[in-house]
Amino acid sequence: MKLEQDMPKLTTKEELAHYHAPTMVIAGNKDVFFPDNSVKDAAREIFSNLIKYKSYDMGHFPSEKYLLKIHQDIAEFLKEHY
Repeated sequence: MKLEQDMPKLTTKEELAHYHAPTMVIAGNKDVFFPDNSVKDAAREIFSNLIKYKSYDMGHFPSEKYLLKIHQDIAEFLKEHY
């Protein structure tokens, strides 16, 4: 088995031009890699159908404390929009 070690390819705004599905973006306000305010601004600019933006008091990797809440928020969003 070979594990991919490269960073994921960044998707461009042009590649998302025809993406119109209801979208929810989740961020952590203590994330040093993707700061909350930058993620929120970029999401608003890129996703034409940004329905919900959730920010939690966490870093890049959620703690178990937030995993259940995030799971519940995602399930609610999917039930409402899909």
